[in-house]
Amino acid sequence: MTTSLSVTCRPRAKCRPGADDGHRFIDNAGREALNFGISIAIYGLVVLVASLMLVGIPLLVVGVIAWVVLASLAADKASQGQAYRYPLTIRLVR
Repeated sequence: MTTSLSVTCRPRAKCRPGADDGHRFIDNAGREALNFGISIAIYGLVVLVASLMLVGIPLLVVGVIAWVVLASLAADKASQGQAYRYPLTIRLVR
């Protein structure tokens, strides 16, 4: 986990020294995917706590299905070169 966290938190200049405006689509898609992953983790923790009280078990199932469907839709749109904004995403990384 430490290795992946250190790679993720590096400044952009070190990760992609040749980055320019031509890669704006890739940067936006990456930010959206990162924000979606963070949001899913936050929502998952909330639902996990709720499922310990036996209330959130259906929410957990719905959340996993939504995660798979939304990630598949985003991958399809990205392969077509279209921007995709995930619904219910907390935009932490701008």
